[in-house]
Amino acid sequence: MPLFYLELLDHFQELRSNYEDALKREFILWNNRDITIENKSVFWKAWRDRNVLFVQDLLNNQGNYLSPQEFSDKYNIKVNFLQYYQITSAIPAYLKSYASAHMDLGDLNSICENFDFQLSKDITLNLKKTLCKQFYKLFVEEIKIEPTAIKAWRKNCPEVADNWVNCIQNNYKITRDNKLRQFYFKLLHRILVTNKELNRFGITDCVKC
Repeated sequence: MPLFYLELLDHFQELRSNYEDALKREFILWNNRDITIENKSVFWKAWRDRNVLFVQDLLNNQGNYLSPQEFSDKYNIKVNFLQYYQITSAIPAYLKSYASAHMDLGDLNSICENFDFQLSKDITLNLKKTLCKQFYKLFVEEIKIEPTAIKAWRKNCPEVADNWVNCIQNNYKITRDNKLRQFYFKLLHRILVTNKELNRFGITDCVKC
């Protein structure tokens, strides 16, 4: 899996760990690590499209599982009884009992209607519509790594580091000669090769500029 997606999953895991979930995500049927078939979590798109989302959707008013026919009539899904019993058998007994005690879905249904997440004061994400390139842009904007050249200038000449943007812009104001601009760029980014570097590479014996 590409590094980008690994980082994205790590961030989502952090969000799930740091924010209290008032919607009781343990009731969600799909991609739930506690509801597995052959040691794999389940996602059946046909059922999801029919708004079958939570353990409670499989229960009647008494907290018992619907029969396959009752389930089929309620959600207008043509269901194989073996498939139906497969998913009901995958639900742990404790989770079924817990769901029976919380039959009022109430706020749980709002998860289907509201995908907005307040990431910060100025940024709200619609988790259903946000694209990978938008997540990538957030990653790039959040990067706080200071370039090596600025670190070096901050150590030897803080005035340059503190006015870095102006120094970059000055390259296009002080001269129109491309060679001088290249020289200024290399000097500013501390990649201008002098005798010191040439001596290090064994090209010259002199270390003086």
